[in-house]
Amino acid sequence: MDEVKEVIEFIKSAPHRLKTKIGGLIGALVLYCLLYEIRFVPTEINEFLAFGFSDQVLLIGWFTIIPALTLAWWWIWSGRSNLFCKKKLVVFCIARSNARLHDYYTQSLDLVKSFIADCGLSAQIEIKDIGSDIIVSDESASQYIRKNKALVVLHGTLFLDRDDGNFIHHYRFRVTWKTPPNIAARIQQLVAADGTLFCSNRNWDIREIDSKQDQEKVAGAFSEIILFLVAVSQLTVRNGAEQTINILLRLRNLLNTRNAGISVTFTTGEKVSPQGLSLLRQGRVNALLQDLYLDHAVLRIGERNFDDARALLQAASVIPNSKEKQIGILVPLAYCLYHLSDISSAKQVSSQIIELDPKNPNAYVNLGFLEIVNKDYAKAAVYYKKFIFGSYDCPHLVTQVVEFLGERIIEMPQESALKFASGAVNFAYLDESKGRSELEEFIADTKGTSHYQPLSALAENLIKRGVEGTKRYIDRQQRRRRSRSNRKTRTRPPRFAGNQ
Repeated sequence: MDEVKEVIEFIKSAPHRLKTKIGGLIGALVLYCLLYEIRFVPTEINEFLAFGFSDQVLLIGWFTIIPALTLAWWWIWSGRSNLFCKKKLVVFCIARSNARLHDYYTQSLDLVKSFIADCGLSAQIEIKDIGSDIIVSDESASQYIRKNKALVVLHGTLFLDRDDGNFIHHYRFRVTWKTPPNIAARIQQLVAADGTLFCSNRNWDIREIDSKQDQEKVAGAFSEIILFLVAVSQLTVRNGAEQTINILLRLRNLLNTRNAGISVTFTTGEKVSPQGLSLLRQGRVNALLQDLYLDHAVLRIGERNFDDARALLQAASVIPNSKEKQIGILVPLAYCLYHLSDISSAKQVSSQIIELDPKNPNAYVNLGFLEIVNKDYAKAAVYYKKFIFGSYDCPHLVTQVVEFLGERIIEMPQESALKFASGAVNFAYLDESKGRSELEEFIADTKGTSHYQPLSALAENLIKRGVEGTKRYIDRQQRRRRSRSNRKTRTRPPRFAGNQ
């Protein structure tokens, strides 16, 4: 039975072998023999001349036109040319060292094709399996992309092995991307960071840990890898990020419903790292999704479409991530919430930033401004004090803050506290002379107004002592308050009758 199964598997893999040059040569010889057997061929010139003219033409065409047309068909079918293809290609040039692997491989491609159809991208993307000898290096892959309408080329080798009764499917491949000049630099960075990190110079060992020859399970594992590649390849198409998000969301749902019966081993150089397929769920799929959400949110903010930006940022915030990336999402989210007049939520988000990073300057600037909007000037003074005396190295942020406050001053000329905010930031970080002028103007405008007193006191201290002097002054005041508090709460020793 095993021998019969091997024969069947070899026959199934024969079409792929015919796509190589050696396979094409063997096919040509078989075709020529068939043509020779079907058609009588004269052995001498006199026999040929004895034929009528029409028979002579037919005989010449039989052995020239038919082979020529067959060669042209084979050239296109094997993937050496994509002359009549109108779609964007995702190309696979994978050598299978074992006929048994062919079923796993073809089933993986079928799963990917059905997934692409479900995403509504069949009219735009074609998955093409080409002859395994067409691409042998990164350079030849780049040439293939330039000559054909290919988005990405996956090239390498598949082979099968056994370890303690378990089958191990080794996938050794490299990835070459199309990077057209008309794609925005930020998208090229996403492709480089996420796609290359996920695939390039990676070796994948997909192991059947239950020791069963479970074709669907292994094919499904490989198809998940391919789907990620297809998703990232869409980033190299203008306005393709929405399609990438669509594919990744579906892929994440697919990963969450799959059972974890497969383990994957990554090999990079000498480093070997065994992981479950949950790595795909929690790793590059989520990371790329988050980057795309954030990138699109920034674009929507630039268009002043704050509703869509908020939705994108909220979707990004629920994906597990690092503390730094979470802060990078919360900062623009607070900005959007302010512009949507949701001050309470904006304050809540800014407070979350402080919980993640108590020394983050964005949070103090946000909260100081939001308290001004709420007309709680005492709290605003506390937050601006923390920002001013934090001695942060954030020139880009400071410039943005001053520009933002300048716009708000024009929008709300009746709110004098905005002059304080702009003056304090300028005085401490950008332009001391301009900041001093704004602070003096604020003090003059609010003289005798009690509710501005916390900000006025801070402004007067800044002008009188400067940033460093005010900082030392505040430190002394705080030490004195702590000292008085300690004296008041100090317990006296009990008095005994003999001591009275």
